[in-house]
Amino acid sequence: MRNLTEANLTDAVLARVEGCKDPRTKQILTSVIRHVHAVVREVELTPGEWLEAIRFLTSTGQKCDENRQEFILLSDTLGVTMLVDAIANRRSAGGTESSVLGPFYVEGAPPRETGVLKPVSYPIPTDGPVGKFLGVQNRHPFRPAHTHFIVSAPGFRRVVTELFAEGDRYLDSDPVFGVKSSLVVDFKPDGKDSRDRTHHLVEYDFVLEPE
Repeated sequence: MRNLTEANLTDAVLARVEGCKDPRTKQILTSVIRHVHAVVREVELTPGEWLEAIRFLTSTGQKCDENRQEFILLSDTLGVTMLVDAIANRRSAGGTESSVLGPFYVEGAPPRETGVLKPVSYPIPTDGPVGKFLGVQNRHPFRPAHTHFIVSAPGFRRVVTELFAEGDRYLDSDPVFGVKSSLVVDFKPDGKDSRDRTHHLVEYDFVLEPE
């Protein structure tokens, strides 16, 4: 097709996707093209802004290595990760709610037979493009204190979730949008020694749904 214009360009691009043989891939590509073109039209993206977006995505990829995935971090801060999780984990009432998966599993990490360290709030990495992305929006990088869990049992759906500490100042502004009220718990002194407030107890029932 020649003589492409603002009015007919999207249809021309969509026509190129028609040859895609996999239905699901075709569906995704078609939707992505339509939405991206719609955004460009809605904001009337300038050439300079387009180039800045290209530079941002390029630098995001360059920040990735075997130990760090900046694109996942970007997905987290855009709420995309949590949205994918919510869609993939639609459950009936009563099952423990899911949340985003935590740090990648580290081979050889030392086990703790008596529990875990009491979590504290901490910042997600801000030394890369995502840090600048948050800064432009005047958003802080601190995740509220939490502990990740993966709970499974034969015949039941596995749940990937996290428990958050009641009273944390960042519960309502988690940069990755993972907090749910049902996952907020109170860390109480275990009561074994009134003088020792370094050990805490959390009581929580994880409820799995049948497969």
